Amino acid sequence: MATFEELGLEEVLLKSVEKLGFSEPMPVQAQVIPQMLSDRSDIVALAQTGTGKTAAFGLPLLQDIDPKNKHIQSVILCPTRELCLQIYGDLTDLGRYKPQLKMVAVYGGSSIDNQIRDLEKRPQIVVATPGRLLDMIRRGKADLSVMSNLILDEADEMLNMGFAEELNAILEATPAEKRVALFSATMPSDVSRIARQYMREPIEITIGQRNAMAEQLTHHVYLAKSHERYAVVRRIIDFHPDMYAIVFCRTRQETRELAEKLWKDGYSADALHGDLSQSQRETVMARFRSRQFPLLIATDVAARGIDVSDISHVIHLNLPQDESAYTHRSGRTGRAGKSGVSVLIAMPSDRFRLQRLEKQLGVRFDFLPIPDARAVCEKKVLAHLDRLTGAVEHGDLIDPYMELIEQRFAGLSREELLKRWLAVELGEQLSRYQAAPDLNPQTMNSRPQPRTKMRERKPALDMEFSKLMVNLGKRNQLNPMMVMGLVADATGKRNIEIGRIEIFKSFTLFEVDRTEERRVLKGFEEYGRKGTSVRVSKVTSEPKEEKAIVRKVRKGIHLSA
Repeated sequence: MATFEELGLEEVLLKSVEKLGFSEPMPVQAQVIPQMLSDRSDIVALAQTGTGKTAAFGLPLLQDIDPKNKHIQSVILCPTRELCLQIYGDLTDLGRYKPQLKMVAVYGGSSIDNQIRDLEKRPQIVVATPGRLLDMIRRGKADLSVMSNLILDEADEMLNMGFAEELNAILEATPAEKRVALFSATMPSDVSRIARQYMREPIEITIGQRNAMAEQLTHHVYLAKSHERYAVVRRIIDFHPDMYAIVFCRTRQETRELAEKLWKDGYSADALHGDLSQSQRETVMARFRSRQFPLLIATDVAARGIDVSDISHVIHLNLPQDESAYTHRSGRTGRAGKSGVSVLIAMPSDRFRLQRLEKQLGVRFDFLPIPDARAVCEKKVLAHLDRLTGAVEHGDLIDPYMELIEQRFAGLSREELLKRWLAVELGEQLSRYQAAPDLNPQTMNSRPQPRTKMRERKPALDMEFSKLMVNLGKRNQLNPMMVMGLVADATGKRNIEIGRIEIFKSFTLFEVDRTEERRVLKGFEEYGRKGTSVRVSKVTSEPKEEKAIVRKVRKGIHLSA
């Protein structure tokens, strides 16, 4: 393994690296840094989150800066303000010994006037989210005409979040002669299109397998009835007393409700979602990083860019819509070579979707039984006993009071003393499990069985879905989160169960709980009366090709977003 000195970095950057305690470069740094320092070739780097990507592109950018040039020389685009601030902070640390360096973070959700004033100070590096940077370009406050480096970090997520139009407009505002370095955890078709359209024969650097999950991750699946998800989440949390986790939900409402329920039931948790202001987000994240609470409940969008060490578990309250979402969620744990656990709570009817997800990701899901009351209580008792048998901090401070303690408990045996201590510590929690039911569905098997040619009868516990079609698709930059948002807006309900979502070029197929079918269709009828061009209809056949269903769609399907 090469050292940082052997990568070609200048002395002031090596001094920063040493100050930060980096002993040797991580694999992505060892490959990207010398490549960016040696020539101006475009780069596509595929690497998971938590692998050191920021330093991989940040150190060469800092070395490439001309302090005499008072124009924007490098732009780093990323999907969220959280990641924007994180990258800005990391580059500030790496560039601490370059006094002439000027950097600006430009992102939504904060004062645009302050950011305009920062841009007027003529920074050399701008870290930005796409929407706010495009706004600055159109206002004439960000001139990218002479920039030489463009970094697209988490490019797949920028596209998943609907930033394709903004990315295209920003790229059009940059000079033809520039280096583009694209960093992504996965390589879907939209990212490949960006690479083909705006990059010149890029060098591809892959850390691990393309679109692969971190090797140190284990994947657990608990099959549960839909209405018992909350009980299952509590059971899993209780089964892992030292859990430090992020729980992912689909919607803001679901995030708020879960955090509130957990708090009322005595769990230390807080929520992170799009309704929070930037200062509220920063407060929540500061408290989570300092472990003032061990459970962060978050939406996919709000959690983008979170960089927290030692996350032990990621819990998916619902099955993610695709492998990219699962990859990014799970990438919050198992970082920098450490182990982590990704926990999926799924319905029995999801088993074959899980089987397909396994193949797409190249991983194996361990289908586990939901822990019963006895197993949870044993785990809690053992965790407290481990605390008692471990090294006791400040134990010597108790010595002056030992005579008093011995007098008070002189008539108690060791067994009785232990029993009373555990009763005080755990009595309330253990009593909660006295009559706790078995949460495992009767249909649960250790693993899904392969499909047979005969049509299988669905178990009674499986949820029945209706397939619907909406006249929006990839051409409208639709994504799964937007589909769920449309259903919620049209019906006024945030907890309608949504199954598989398939997005085509000009339309989208999606499944909803069959008992809610009429509510959804009626909701979209009302939507149409309000003058929108959104149309939803029921699909009664299983189309094999896009053309087969396009003929059944009204002309409204061809309207642009």
